[in-house]
Parts: sequence; C-alpha cells; structure tokens
Amino acid sequence: MFDYSSDFPQAVKDYEVFIWKKYPQKAVLKLVGDRYKLSGIERSMLYRGVTSYDKAMARRAKLVDVSDLKNEILLVDAYNQLLTIGSYLHGKIVFLSMDGILRDASEIHGKDIQSLLPLRSLEIMIAFLINTGIAGVKLIFDSQVNGHEAFCEKIKKALPDFKLQPEIIISQSTDKELTGQTEGIICTSDSQIIDRSQLKIFDLARATLNHHFWPEFFDLNTIVNDFKLPE
Repeated sequence: MFDYSSDFPQAVKDYEVFIWKKYPQKAVLKLVGDRYKLSGIERSMLYRGVTSYDKAMARRAKLVDVSDLKNEILLVDAYNQLLTIGSYLHGKIVFLSMDGILRDASEIHGKDIQSLLPLRSLEIMIAFLINTGIAGVKLIFDSQVNGHEAFCEKIKKALPDFKLQPEIIISQSTDKELTGQTEGIICTSDSQIIDRSQLKIFDLARATLNHHFWPEFFDLNTIVNDFKLPE
C-alpha cells in the first residue's frame, strides 16, 4: 500500500476542484504540488489519476470485464500495460485512479523504461489471457521508445514458449494506431486513447496482477468519494 503524506488527501481535493473548473492541468499540478510540498510520486498520482467527474464516469462506462473478452481481439498498448505490470513486480507504486483504471506512478523516462520491462511481465500477461477465450491479441509497441528493437527481439525469441501467440506490431504512433481501430477491445490506461477511442476498454494490467497476486491497490477514490464539489 501507498504511505502518503498527511497533506496528500487535501491536495487531491484541491486539485480536483481546479480540474473541475477547467484550469490548465500542468499549472494546477505545480500550484498544488508546491503548496503541499508533494513528492514526485504524489504529483504523478495527481496528474495521472485525478480527472473531472464527467470524464471519470465516461471512461468507466467503456470498461469491460474479463467475461466480455470471449472471441474478441485485444489491441494492447504494450509498453503502457507492461510497464504497469513491471512497476508492480519491481515494488513501485501502482494505484487505482478516479476512473477505476490501474496506473503506475513510476516516473520513468527514456532508458529507464527498459529497467521495468522484464520478460516476466509479458509471461504473466499471456498466462492470464490463455483461458479468457479471446480470439487473438495484438501487442502494439511504439517505435519512439528507446530500446524497442532489443525488447521486441527478446519477445520474438520467447514466443515459441507461449501457448498463446501474440501478434507483434511496431508503430510510429501507438495513440494513432489504437484510436484509429474500429474493431476489437483496447487495453491501455492512456487517458487520451481512452477518451478518443470509440472502442471498449479492458484493464489488462489490473486483471493480470489480480489473477496472479490478488494485490491490495491504493485507491484514489477512497479520498475523493467523501468530497463534494462546490455547486
């Protein structure tokens, strides 16, 4: 569980008010983060996890359960989902956002991404998917991520050991690749993809970790649900 600072709950509530009033997100993050002297992880949780009530409800409406996956093709935002799983495996903070979706607060950049991408993340993801009855899975990797060639090559070498064979797709823009799809179910925690896509969303990272570990994730809703926005 996440051991947050004493001012973090109030910071979440203040941040939500500013977002509700449509203030610029990055400016609000700095204002609230500096006001309450939040850590980098706490700032990341605000930025990635707190949104307006309307957006949170709209995203929740798109979410499907594992029982809805049968005979469907899963379109996986590969780095996004594997990094969340990898963050958990490395003891980093992962948390449930206002929209109910699992996200990480690892604050990783550039070359650091590879350190949180053990092949184990993919192995347990595939192991979970084997018995879901899906028709297939496409792993979409962004070519802009440092070291994607080496990681994808590692995956291809491991493929013969997998009972479920994913299709590997290298894209210059994962966002455009996924939001342009008209069939299938998207697996991502990327807010922009979720908001722009017309397809249903499955929280694959959360389902994978729940299946193997039954973790107790910190839930931002335990802070915001007891807070009423001003009229």
